[in-house]
Amino acid sequence: MADYYNRLAASLTSGEKKYQMAVSDSQWLGAFIQGGYYLKINKFIDADPGAGGLQGHAPGRGRRLFELSLQVEELLRLPAVPDVIISYYRKDIFCNADEQKNFQAKYGYKLPCTPEEMDNTDWKMFGDYGEFFQRKAGDKLAGETLTDDFYGIAYQAGKDYDSRRCRSTASSGSMAPTSGRDQGARCPCRGRGQLADRRQGVRSLPVAAEYMPPVVKTGTMDIFKTDELFREGKVAVNLEWVGFAESSINPKTSKVADKVAFAMMPGLKGADGKMIRWSNIGGQPFIITTGTATR
Repeated sequence: MADYYNRLAASLTSGEKKYQMAVSDSQWLGAFIQGGYYLKINKFIDADPGAGGLQGHAPGRGRRLFELSLQVEELLRLPAVPDVIISYYRKDIFCNADEQKNFQAKYGYKLPCTPEEMDNTDWKMFGDYGEFFQRKAGDKLAGETLTDDFYGIAYQAGKDYDSRRCRSTASSGSMAPTSGRDQGARCPCRGRGQLADRRQGVRSLPVAAEYMPPVVKTGTMDIFKTDELFREGKVAVNLEWVGFAESSINPKTSKVADKVAFAMMPGLKGADGKMIRWSNIGGQPFIITTGTATR
């Protein structure tokens, strides 16, 4: 993603007018708009809302997909790849009878199997999954002997781009939210609401990192690495953008294609037992460059 950004930035800032339309990550909007490289499209959408894809979206949501922010009513983008972070998990091992029995004996509650059960996962449970499924080569996992080390969890925690901020925003927000309603945070690190207890939120950031593949210590655990590790069958549950789902269920690209199930990412259980969730919402919009308007 960083390489693509550099190529697009070089083209736009050089004035070569090579691209008339591009897919832009949401994080780039401010800089490129400030530089005058993205075309404001209000007049086109207002003239024909259906042409831009506003139809079919819930009231208010359609505008947010297009606007620079909720405060600046400038329409600058068209939805291309909407995205949200979800849980990818190995249903073959989560639903295995022996693993279910052993987990219940150790932690005192049922190991989730169905997506509906997994939706009820909080951050403490997520850490339990990490600890429980951490296995060494030669250990048994779901009745089979492992030839390689196996890890309980994975999530983006790299140093580059937004790998660390996207995951930490979601976990810190859901560990100390301000209300009982589900919250949404646009990656990176921007959301509605504030932490009720910032110290509690900060403590949530390194959730169960010791149960992740050792590559996390190198600072290169980005979304592509977690996706790769999961598809290679080395991780029990991975927090990943839903846009990677196709490669996980495709037998040509995934060793676990027939073993994958999906659920919402972990949250926090309130005093009433209801789940409070802070989610990362992202995606890449189409933009029209100002170079187009001069042709």
